[in-house]
Amino acid sequence: MADDDVPRHRWVGMLSLIVYIALGIFPYLLSGILVPIVGLAILMFVWGVGFAFTARLALRRPLWALAAVPAALVFWWGFVTAGSAIFGWTA
Repeated sequence: MADDDVPRHRWVGMLSLIVYIALGIFPYLLSGILVPIVGLAILMFVWGVGFAFTARLALRRPLWALAAVPAALVFWWGFVTAGSAIFGWTA
């Protein structure tokens, strides 16, 4: 890897963090419309752990931080879908 690639990779890591923060608002925080408060607390806890993990990845391996965004979306979709099917969560 050339030295001039490092700053570009850093920007990718920072962009990943910005997008991950946006996920904290939508869809995670706005899921309070669909899920009860306990479900929202679990979602926000998992989002916080994911944010810490993404921040660490953004510093150490910026290109891998890109994978955190779709992983967070898949987790959110699976959690809300499972809660809707098992517990009958509705809007």
